[in-house]
Amino acid sequence: MIRVNDQKKVKAHIPSVMEDPSAISIAKVYAKAFLGTIQESDKDSAIEEVSEFLHAVTTQFPDFGLILTSHSLNKDERLSLIDRVVAPHASELLTNFL
Repeated sequence: MIRVNDQKKVKAHIPSVMEDPSAISIAKVYAKAFLGTIQESDKDSAIEEVSEFLHAVTTQFPDFGLILTSHSLNKDERLSLIDRVVAPHASELLTNFL
């Protein structure tokens, strides 16, 4: 006989988007696509550049990350923002990837 207290609790809310299996699958697709465009000799520097960008966006400029991922900008506005803000400080590879 199963009692109510014996049942496992089901999480209805995923605490982090990266704990969502579908988000992880999408992230893997993008990571493989990004790495697939880079020559083997350039992979370390490209990965470092992406890491530095993500660190800056998440710690120093979190509002920029929120703007990029929000629905308040359309595709053209988002691309224009990347060209104005990111392109002058990033490689062409990272800029195009974003």
